[in-house]
Amino acid sequence: ERDPSARLLGVHGTAEAATALCLRATLRPIAGVWALCDLARSDDPARSTLCALPTTPERTRAALARRGIGPSRARAPLEALVDALNRTAVFVIDHRDAVTSVRIDPLAMLVGGGVELREACVVVNDLFERSLGAA
Repeated sequence: ERDPSARLLGVHGTAEAATALCLRATLRPIAGVWALCDLARSDDPARSTLCALPTTPERTRAALARRGIGPSRARAPLEALVDALNRTAVFVIDHRDAVTSVRIDPLAMLVGGGVELREACVVVNDLFERSLGAA
């Protein structure tokens, strides 16, 4: 159910579930096998926290708590958030030669558990553009 002229990569979902918290995240590749994640509440981006991904739920929970942007006390949404961020980090790391950053805004934590990446922007560098030209 998308506009036939839209250029989408990945999965298109609907925003029907009730939202408990909206976050925004920007992930960039850094040295080694890490991605730097700048994570904040969408309604208060000035209070962001930085963390290296991929990581464990415990470390993510601690990073969120330090900045007061932690999700609800339920474990299921936190684990879903960590899973989504870690998967995005792995994508950034695996494509570090072509991907400059991935910005997710909003990243919705749902009342019933789980998360939705409602909008994402993948910024690519000229290597990606050159590979398209070579094809």
